[in-house]
Amino acid sequence: MTNNNHNSIEVRLGKRIKCRREELDIDISDLSKRSEIPISQIASFERGVGTLEVAEIQRLSSALSMPIALLFEDETRQQKTYNFISPKDGLALNYAFLRIENELVRNEVIALIQALSSGDKRLPHQEQNDICSKLKSFRKSLSD
Repeated sequence: MTNNNHNSIEVRLGKRIKCRREELDIDISDLSKRSEIPISQIASFERGVGTLEVAEIQRLSSALSMPIALLFEDETRQQKTYNFISPKDGLALNYAFLRIENELVRNEVIALIQALSSGDKRLPHQEQNDICSKLKSFRKSLSD
């Protein structure tokens, strides 16, 4: 089925999938193998002229190490989310955070990160070093 509506969800999804594939330097045949979706179907979808089932979109997002929700977010929110999870450390932080089961601990981690990243309150270098030392000590105490 051909889709000429350039604002359609299929066109936006296809562009996002192609962009992510190219960013990861994955050729279409490798993505096909990883997702178990035929090359021709991925190529059509990336051009916005094909459709995929939900399970296929899930397999593509998994093969591209990209949360499926990111494919469906509006452009502004998507860019902010993508900027966070793109760096290796952002993705690692996200995965680690999701493994914290205690809601109170998660909330305190959020509060700590917000305090550390506050643009209004730049911490002097020595205070940053002190915080790093305390966090390292705390991390060590958790693994003992």
